[in-house]
Amino acid sequence: MLIRRTEKDDAQIIRDLRIAALSDAPYAFGTKLEDVLREPFEKFISDAVRHSESDVSTSFIALSKNEPFGMIGAFFEQPSQRAFICSLWVKDTYRGGVVGSSLLRTAINWLAKRGAQECHAWVADLNSRAIKFYGTHNFLNSGIAQSLPSNPLDFEHLYVLKI
Repeated sequence: MLIRRTEKDDAQIIRDLRIAALSDAPYAFGTKLEDVLREPFEKFISDAVRHSESDVSTSFIALSKNEPFGMIGAFFEQPSQRAFICSLWVKDTYRGGVVGSSLLRTAINWLAKRGAQECHAWVADLNSRAIKFYGTHNFLNSGIAQSLPSNPLDFEHLYVLKI
């Protein structure tokens, strides 16, 4: 297994992983599959270039034999500068092992090297597996909730980790 930062030529990989994640767990993300499918490919090209160069927003990809099977995003919210991870997803055949933890650790390390002292994550209330995962990695529920952007009838809570 290899975990690496997104590279400028990874637009197709980013798109494929987003589609796979939203197809697998639509309840877990703030974006809808149909919205991603409508986005022009140029947006994924732009995302790949930005994520490969930026010091405020990036993503990491997990690969096995050059086949991508997991991802995570990391960014600093503007203008607050709060550090966030987002869009953590691992293909079902790789879940339950070290992949999710490795992706999470990689993203947190990237944020910490850029000065983050806390890491935040919005986690959908319906995503019990993610809630348990973040709990085992010492994230605490802040008690702050908001409507899930992809489905305003559902909610997500803000989880926080002291780095």
